[in-house]
Amino acid sequence: MNEFNIGARKDTEGFIPTIGFAEGLSRSALNYTAPQLFPANNTKLNLIPIMNGWSSVAGNPANINWLNRWGEVGEDHIKPSMSDNISVTRGNHSYKFGAYFERLLNREAPGGNWSGTLDFGAGTTNGFTTAGGNSGYAYANALLGNFNSWEIYNIFNHANFDDIDGTLTFGLVQNNPGGSGVACTVNMTRNTVAGNTCTFGTPTTARTPRVMQGSIRLNF
Repeated sequence: MNEFNIGARKDTEGFIPTIGFAEGLSRSALNYTAPQLFPANNTKLNLIPIMNGWSSVAGNPANINWLNRWGEVGEDHIKPSMSDNISVTRGNHSYKFGAYFERLLNREAPGGNWSGTLDFGAGTTNGFTTAGGNSGYAYANALLGNFNSWEIYNIFNHANFDDIDGTLTFGLVQNNPGGSGVACTVNMTRNTVAGNTCTFGTPTTARTPRVMQGSIRLNF
């Protein structure tokens, strides 16, 4: 008996903000005109910088933050997966051979701190002291335009990989007159059959088939 299977898959992973939400945070909508180091990275949504560092503010401070993969889409593919198994019965012996192949193509949505992050925190670890404009209160620092730190990425982060899996399987099962089976594994190195009562006498203990597998994987 020969059993052959083939399949393919495509999954899409999108990080698309709700309509109107990103537009309300755009530089043009908020009249934010500060220059950018890498404006080409922010052309898709044209957002203002992320703003944080509100720990000195009591209650529920502002949360001006969003996913760093907004507006991006990633895709995962299996292209393709195939398996072929052959079962042969000869007398009291059943042989099974098989092969499996799969190619996985993973393309994660790119991301990064492309609009920049402004930290208005009142901490002094970075040397942000009173002389440097630190008021000791995050909201006051923001109103004055004095920030503790600023960060921006010059490139997007990508996580992409191809993965190929291949597996060969082979096994031998000997059936006793009563219909139960005892498994024997094939030692391909010595080309002999190993296992209890696999070649002499009648099996007295039924066991599940044992299958030997070999595999190869390529990542690039």
